[in-house]
Amino acid sequence: MRYFQLIGVVSLIPAVASAEPAALSAGELSFDIDQEAQAAAPEFGLAGQTRLTIGTGVAFDLEQDDDSTDFNLNVAWSRFVVDDFEIRLELGGWYFDQEPDAAWGINPNFVLRWHLVNKNRWSIYTDAGIGFALTSDDVPAGGTSANFTPRAGVGLTHAIGTSANRLELGVRWHHISNARLTGDANNPDRDGIMGYAGISFPF
Repeated sequence: MRYFQLIGVVSLIPAVASAEPAALSAGELSFDIDQEAQAAAPEFGLAGQTRLTIGTGVAFDLEQDDDSTDFNLNVAWSRFVVDDFEIRLELGGWYFDQEPDAAWGINPNFVLRWHLVNKNRWSIYTDAGIGFALTSDDVPAGGTSANFTPRAGVGLTHAIGTSANRLELGVRWHHISNARLTGDANNPDRDGIMGYAGISFPF
């Protein structure tokens, strides 16, 4: 009797060995999940995509006799009108740390941005724009409380993990002046360099 039982057990070994595993290992499961997440995230920069960006920055005046520092918080809505080219509508809030009187301000901007290198996971861009600032005091001191804010710069974006969210880092020319609307004598301008960072989300 035991002899026949042994034969039955041995005969099952090839069937068990050839069976597919019932579950993946933890490493294989994690790898599959990462691949699925990457596949689910849409390619960055395609025409029609819209994004929301929340950012901050700081600008330093380039004039040797001016120690002013400008601090910025902003939110921007953007849309890719063609692949790799987006328009941005931005609203910024400013604190101008200047002598003799510091000032607060709001600053809507219109920006054109071209991602001249787009590798999906990361991109390098150049942009330019124009805005209008309204401030609680004259900026720069001795100027006016209503000014234009042209800008131009370069930056990069990089995907955060496997999500469609992106980190944004950049540097740009920071300018404030009233474009001589009240005469040459009442147009002290400010030229600086600004570094900024932000987080961009699909919207």
